[in-house]
Amino acid sequence: LIGSKHAQRVLDRMNGAETRPATQKTVMQVFRAMINHAVSAGYRETGITLPKVSGKAGVKRVLSPEEVNTLIRSSKEVVSEEFSRLITTLYLSGLRIGELVALRTSDIDLQAHHITIARRYYGKIQTIPIHPELVQVLREQMIEASNNKVSELLFTNSNGTVLSPRSVRETMKKVANIAMEDSTGVTPHALRRSIASTLVDSNLPIDSVADY
Repeated sequence: LIGSKHAQRVLDRMNGAETRPATQKTVMQVFRAMINHAVSAGYRETGITLPKVSGKAGVKRVLSPEEVNTLIRSSKEVVSEEFSRLITTLYLSGLRIGELVALRTSDIDLQAHHITIARRYYGKIQTIPIHPELVQVLREQMIEASNNKVSELLFTNSNGTVLSPRSVRETMKKVANIAMEDSTGVTPHALRRSIASTLVDSNLPIDSVADY
């Protein structure tokens, strides 16, 4: 039977993925409705105590350039060169993890220096600039991806099919735990915040940062 520990496990997973508190509360409401229905239908005798959603989800970590370099270097040593390129791409592109795993080689235009992505949150197609330091990384990964006969995705799992965002988060956490003194809040989305912070610190105009 579904119990408090299952609800807590779901909440912990959402915190790890930095899910918004409003979304967490909605999920807990669904849990409550399920349990109430189970009680009224006679499948269980009593309800359960649901865990409380905190005011904020997860730790809003911003990594320094030095910490990002440590993560990239260690990704190559602990996992693979391809995973190191994935982390570099996440950071320098500012892409969300869902956007990265859906990225195709045809979405990348190295000559025009831009990446085309579908911003599903806003229902529109958008082009973002390619950071100068990312050009060679993308070129190398596109060569690697050209050997994939299953799909034209830029990054894939060992079967040549789409990567799971969860597996990326877990692998990234594994690397962070090994390589960093404090791995709290080191997530794919933390890299997105970190590049924004780095670009602002480098005096890039806010409207240009918003392009990411």
